[in-house]
Amino acid sequence: NEKYITAQILSQKLDKVYAIFESNLSFNKNDEKNKEASMEFLKELTDIVEKLEMKIDQIIPGKKEKKGKTIRIPYKIQFRSDYEKLGEFITKLENNDRIITIDELIIRNNLEKTRLNNMDDVNILNQEIEMKIYTVTLNKSKIL
Repeated sequence: NEKYITAQILSQKLDKVYAIFESNLSFNKNDEKNKEASMEFLKELTDIVEKLEMKIDQIIPGKKEKKGKTIRIPYKIQFRSDYEKLGEFITKLENNDRIITIDELIIRNNLEKTRLNNMDDVNILNQEIEMKIYTVTLNKSKIL
């Protein structure tokens, strides 16, 4: 069945889909993708934030969650950004090799800061943003 599905995916030229499944598939419980927080993924996150010139407040990895044959690892991210850079950030997450789900997105639009006369336009546009995302690993192993 797996070989047939793989052949079907490749014959339809869905190489990107195949590559995503392949890079998120774990064959045993000791695989790096099944560990609590991946340093590689944290580095990718910080690289994205730096490239977009956003101000990051914190990234907090959480404990992994087992759900059936998947393992989800949460990351709580707090940063300051305008809406355009937030959209670019989400787009870069979508283009990542890891399967990433956005569980929560909170934008703190503080109305008080618009009343302050001494702030420049850039500070007014930057919003406090909090996200909770998960990396998802698909496990082929029967024992997790």
